[in-house]
Amino acid sequence: MIMIMNNIYVNCGGSLYSYKSKKEAMDFFEDCIYGSEGSERERYTEIYFSIKENLKSNKRCFSDGTRYVYTSNIDPDGLSESDEKLLLSNFKIDKSDLMCFKANNYMYDNDHKRIYNNKELETIEEIYDYYIKDDTREQRTFYMIDRDFITCIDDNDENEYFSEKFHTKDYIYADKWLKGEIEYKDYLNNIKKFDDLSF
Repeated sequence: MIMIMNNIYVNCGGSLYSYKSKKEAMDFFEDCIYGSEGSERERYTEIYFSIKENLKSNKRCFSDGTRYVYTSNIDPDGLSESDEKLLLSNFKIDKSDLMCFKANNYMYDNDHKRIYNNKELETIEEIYDYYIKDDTREQRTFYMIDRDFITCIDDNDENEYFSEKFHTKDYIYADKWLKGEIEYKDYLNNIKKFDDLSF
């Protein structure tokens, strides 16, 4: 496994990005400055000049002042232990968080609809009734994601819906199940370890 070393990490508006060098990051944000205006341009400018002021320092983490991270392009599988510690101390983000972001990006890119369960409903039936039953979208595959699990709900059958739970790291199986490419037992047969997946 190749380890990422000496990357530059930037939190811009809650999106955490990785760059190979300070120059690469500055070039990116310089382009962003020229293509934006208002508060967006101010964020990009703040990041650009913060990096510029630290060209010769050891600082590798930068931010526009946003205190949260809700998405990222950083692959947790290629992250070194020292960089994981760096992200944790600067952004309160670890490999489990990065895996959630990676899984979410993949599921979203494959046209499944995310449910955030802001009401903190406890059963699939309650979740289905509250979030899905009256949804008029043609695409009828949904998912919820947390640090450990992806819960998938397939509502493509006119008479009933189906739900299964996958480890977050097994997001590709979750996608395949929602697409009808595998049965859930295929997933269980292919994973090396099986933990209690009861909802």
